[in-house]
Amino acid sequence: MSLDYNLIYTDPILNSELHAVLNAHGLYNTEQFVLRLSPRNHELIEEVTNGKFTSSEVSNEAIQAYSTYLHETIHWWQHIGSNIGFVLSLCYPNQTYSNADSIREWVTIGKAEKSIRTSALSGELSGKTHADRRQALANSITNNALDFELFRAWVLNPNSRESIYKDPYFESQGHCFHVAYSAIASHVGDIIDDAPSQVPDIAMWAGGFASLKVAQERVKR
Repeated sequence: MSLDYNLIYTDPILNSELHAVLNAHGLYNTEQFVLRLSPRNHELIEEVTNGKFTSSEVSNEAIQAYSTYLHETIHWWQHIGSNIGFVLSLCYPNQTYSNADSIREWVTIGKAEKSIRTSALSGELSGKTHADRRQALANSITNNALDFELFRAWVLNPNSRESIYKDPYFESQGHCFHVAYSAIASHVGDIIDDAPSQVPDIAMWAGGFASLKVAQERVKR
């Protein structure tokens, strides 16, 4: 079998057409839960799925296209087929859903602007407190969003813990894990298991996470 180098590697500078579309022959997007293939690989795979070839007539190009498809499918299963992968994938929609109501209210109070984090910081530097509703919302939105970001950073690269500890928005490991797992379990439970009988009852976690939070505060002192 001869390999077509152009089907397994993309130089974004030399291949500007592909770069403009996907920037890769295949990828799994963790924010959108989708597996994507380049137009050429789609074309090759469709030749087989549409029945244009028998199993003995499948071209080397199509086999290579399927190898990319298989590779990205493994990434999909790593996220959907494991507990931590599932949790990490759900962080993105939960990050948005958890802040949706606050963002809507924040926009109605004053001018909609990006970024909310910059707005929150500017408000703090100008002396605004939580007595100002818009400032309180900006702080809440920022902290909630970054709790998910810091949770992801910790799980995906535990060796980055030193830089995570230095982040001014980091409260404690227990806190960001509590926010991520509680939000996900709560929202998933509301959809598929309101009893709850399959999804953990997050009320049972409160004491344990509170202990972690207190322990972290003691370490800081």
